[in-house]
Amino acid sequence: TAFLTDMNTPQQELALADLSVRPIEIEATSAHFDLELHLREVDGGLRGEFIYSTDLFEAETIGRLAGHWQTLLGGIVANPDQPIATLPLLTAPERRLLLAEWSRGPTVTPAAACVHELVAAQAAPTPGDGYNIHVTAPHLVNGKVMGPYHHYCKVVAPDPQIVCLIFDNTDPNAMLTQVEYIMAKSLTRPSVSLKDWNKLWHDHAVEIAGGRVQVLDLPPDKAKEVADTVAKTDGIIYSFDFTGKLPNGTVTHAQAVGHKPMSAKEYAESKK
Repeated sequence: TAFLTDMNTPQQELALADLSVRPIEIEATSAHFDLELHLREVDGGLRGEFIYSTDLFEAETIGRLAGHWQTLLGGIVANPDQPIATLPLLTAPERRLLLAEWSRGPTVTPAAACVHELVAAQAAPTPGDGYNIHVTAPHLVNGKVMGPYHHYCKVVAPDPQIVCLIFDNTDPNAMLTQVEYIMAKSLTRPSVSLKDWNKLWHDHAVEIAGGRVQVLDLPPDKAKEVADTVAKTDGIIYSFDFTGKLPNGTVTHAQAVGHKPMSAKEYAESKK
């Protein structure tokens, strides 16, 4: 159970006969709820205090929660007209972790390896490295709901810009069947026409809200951070057609299941 209070009643010293009374801070020694957030207006700002059950939360978790709260408030102050779903939540260090470190594969050093093998293992990275964020989702392909497809994704720029290699299954020798480019809405909305966006692109916030996207191979809290970041992006999917086992040279655009085309007014508002 969570509890939020906004104590905005001004606190002033009381002047009594031969006696002055002023408020003092009393440190909380127990939590009445699982999690409490108390806010008070102080010198034109807000002072916040978290009180929590130590049986349920670690201090590090509450510290991260406080950072998310501050980031959210900063986003609101910077752009009060921005839709709540697009406001930032992750702190700068967490964004760096999400966009850089999680895209790296594990480093494995054999217990017994020859020198030339160790040198080969330290070869310069290639564009093929780092597709390690594993996501599943169905797609609308040639008018039919297909999948779920396995997306192996890599962050290539911090906007974010993400590329996903998409397969029908997890067989190590599975054929590549689709590629998705995931781009920050701040990049797509000013540049893509409404007609092209409605036909070719989709809003990941809508797709994720539909419950069809699953982030695999990560703890639940980290998977949620990935989903929250991707929700601020649009996606475009290129699908390769096959005749039997052979690609036939035809490339079409797949679409997210549940894609919602926007009106001109909605699209204009989404650019703000």
